[in-house]
Amino acid sequence: MYKITDSVLNNNAPSYIGVGIHEVELSEIVLDKSKNNKVFFAYYYVNSDGQKLSKTEWEVNLPPNFDSLPEEKKKGYDIVMEQQMKRILKVATLYVSEDEFKDKSFSTFSDFCGFVKQKIEGKTKGIKLRIKATYDKNGWVTTPTYTYESMPWIERIDKVSADNSKIQIIEGRDLVVRPKQANEQRDKNPLLDGNANASAKTTKSDLPF
Repeated sequence: MYKITDSVLNNNAPSYIGVGIHEVELSEIVLDKSKNNKVFFAYYYVNSDGQKLSKTEWEVNLPPNFDSLPEEKKKGYDIVMEQQMKRILKVATLYVSEDEFKDKSFSTFSDFCGFVKQKIEGKTKGIKLRIKATYDKNGWVTTPTYTYESMPWIERIDKVSADNSKIQIIEGRDLVVRPKQANEQRDKNPLLDGNANASAKTTKSDLPF
């Protein structure tokens, strides 16, 4: 279908969604590996003007000596992986019941993501979402990382009206100004320019200890 939107008529229209609250559809779900052989899972959203927003989750890299780590350190990695699963399922359960995922277990990140992808693929077209986009610490515009029910960042428009929506920019938590450390390198796609390895690693700052 050929639809003449503002982005078609305006050559200067941005290709990507900016910070704010937007109406989008989930257009693509990707499970793949980067050039550096790092497994990633990504949700891709698009608005009516064809502008895009994405959220990429990288497999958490456990250290070689994980089994010998103190229990507190192991728990830290478990928390990171649990939060990651919550973010992924927060989107997936907009399309299928939580019962589809309850009590399922997987030995790898890839197996978990593959199951999620299989459950929701083909069920997202035509379903409008209300979504919050903010900067991450590296200067990318994406969806928030937190999963608190009291701070929603995504919802179905057919389930929650604009008047009843609790999605809002949270002062002091949501980054709405690009971090100072972000530079021109952040404008590149890490999946294409060979720098994905840096994004794929779980750094000390990603862990809750």
